[in-house]
Amino acid sequence: MLQGDFDPYPAPPEGVKLSPSEHIAKVADLAVLKLDWVSAKSGSTKVWQDLARARLRELLCLQDEIVPASALSESEMPIAEGYVRRRLYVRVGRGSDAPVDIVRRSSMARSKTSRAPVVICMQGTNSGAHLNLGEVRMPADVYKVASGSSLALQAADNGYIAVSFERACFGERRETRLKSRSTSPTIDAAFHSLMLGEALLGQTVAELEALRQWIDADISPGSPVYLAGYSAAGTAAIAAAAAIPEFAGIAVGGCVGMMRDTILRRGASGYNDIPNILEWFEFDALLALIAPRPCLVIAGKKDHIWPATAAEKVVSSARRAWQELDREDCLNLLTPPGGHTYYPELMWPAMQLLVPVFGEDRTSDRQLDSVEGQE
Repeated sequence: MLQGDFDPYPAPPEGVKLSPSEHIAKVADLAVLKLDWVSAKSGSTKVWQDLARARLRELLCLQDEIVPASALSESEMPIAEGYVRRRLYVRVGRGSDAPVDIVRRSSMARSKTSRAPVVICMQGTNSGAHLNLGEVRMPADVYKVASGSSLALQAADNGYIAVSFERACFGERRETRLKSRSTSPTIDAAFHSLMLGEALLGQTVAELEALRQWIDADISPGSPVYLAGYSAAGTAAIAAAAAIPEFAGIAVGGCVGMMRDTILRRGASGYNDIPNILEWFEFDALLALIAPRPCLVIAGKKDHIWPATAAEKVVSSARRAWQELDREDCLNLLTPPGGHTYYPELMWPAMQLLVPVFGEDRTSDRQLDSVEGQE
């Protein structure tokens, strides 16, 4: 009763299905995926990608043309010693502005800065993007930072230009105007977006593309732009890279699994739920759309939300796309023994294997041995 499981009703006859999730599961099992990646003919990867990407953009409700972001204001804010920070507020869509922090090591030469790859760093369902900078603003942030949340600082340490981006519904972009709000930070925006013919995940993808165009025009022209994040931020990175081929690649963790094995088996946040997607393809298709670009996936063996076994199933299926495009070395799955958390000690050495910085060697032999030992 204390857990909300009190059931005053009589037990139904055997075989009778009364729970709504049983209907969902049955419909999902019978779904015919019209652009199923598994059914795509061998050797037709590029043709399939063109069809599937066009359909994904429709499902995400993306506009044909996404307007580049524009800076509204810039201010000075402190940051950990050894780093340089630019804080801007950027318009990323209609009625949508976002705080953006551009971070690099203070020791990075200006000449190298102009040529460095860019990594857009995002947080999952956490208090906000300030965790990318190792900042503590909420009580639980102490544990997040101690667990390795500082993605922007880590990216800068590894020679990248880091762009810390606040996703809608979190941190400074949390909902503050609605008179009453749901417990989930995303479910109100997700359902309200559906009424307008939009999708919340699609809004994030559009904002990331607007941000990418702005970075290419004003921040680091010509530099490749990568996406990094865990959990829901990893979901955003995968969707953006799948829908927008101009993103150079991704590094994600705790976010990969067939939809019928993961998100349909638990309560919804509205963020991962793309209308009609299981009419067309499963999660392996989203990953296959990223090929042949670098794709790093981390999945903890004890992750209770996105387990390693679920990620292994997806990556195993999607791997054929990289193989057919002769870039299998650009797909990497790491399955550490831990749970749903950050893995900076694995992510950045593995990222360096896929993404050279300034044309230097991607990693040392010692780093390579360390990464391979975690597989």
